[in-house]
Amino acid sequence: GANVGAHCLRCFNDGLVFGGSHGLVELWKKQQLDCTDQTHAVGAFVHVLTVRVAELESSLSCVDVAGHGDGMKLLFGLGNSTLLHCSVAELHAAAFEHRAVQADALDVGGCHAGGIVGLDV
Repeated sequence: GANVGAHCLRCFNDGLVFGGSHGLVELWKKQQLDCTDQTHAVGAFVHVLTVRVAELESSLSCVDVAGHGDGMKLLFGLGNSTLLHCSVAELHAAAFEHRAVQADALDVGGCHAGGIVGLDV
């Protein structure tokens, strides 16, 4: 999360996702290690991508995940009280094309006085 100024972190089955300032997201995957050498069999992670979720001025204040693999869905809570969602496949496509992810907003109804600070899908 060093590149995004991490505001939130979520672990999933084989990696980590960081949410940060200005809508930046980092995806890290668990490195496949050779288990025959037990002295180096610690859980190391490698950076996969950094991409912006839409063109946001607001930070990503929380993130949650549902599912697994490229079909895994990400839900982002923003400091401006917006909820956005996209798939990991959409993150990969946006990073490959050097563009922002066009995440979909969720209409949760009501009026929120502050940023969203916690999610549990």
